[in-house]
Amino acid sequence: MKRTIFILSLLLFQSCLKPEEAQNKFQIVSSMGATLEKQYSAIPHISVEDFQALDKDSLILVDNRSTPEIEISYIPNSVTKEVFEENLPNYHGKKIIVYSTIGNRSSKYVHILKDKNIDAYNLKEGILGWAHRKLPLLSSGKETKRVHVYTDAWNFTPEGYEGVYK
Repeated sequence: MKRTIFILSLLLFQSCLKPEEAQNKFQIVSSMGATLEKQYSAIPHISVEDFQALDKDSLILVDNRSTPEIEISYIPNSVTKEVFEENLPNYHGKKIIVYSTIGNRSSKYVHILKDKNIDAYNLKEGILGWAHRKLPLLSSGKETKRVHVYTDAWNFTPEGYEGVYK
């Protein structure tokens, strides 16, 4: 119940903001990531910077977003949740890093994976945090500056990026 109230409060707060008028969208994304890290304190979170320092052969990056979101853009070398689950035995002994738009859905999924004794982590700030660090995003294998966001009220993409919602 507390999580539901928290998420609804976060959504209500976000709906009051006008992202196009925000002076520091990165700070908003960071604050949202920090709030989710506190909300989901029972699971491990990893920053984008710490993720980049990891040996990529020792991990699997899982995109926990919907197909329409992934069609807009995704982080290079990530697999969908469906592909991950179909090939789970192949990932034994690897760190599983999960991301979503900001970290809420990925945190929930990491909790499920941890309950199954899988070495899983939430990518703090999700794909929005990734975009704010100007790291590459792909769409159908080609670089893009588009990121799927829930609504215009959630469009905290960095300058030079396009927030897309359907």
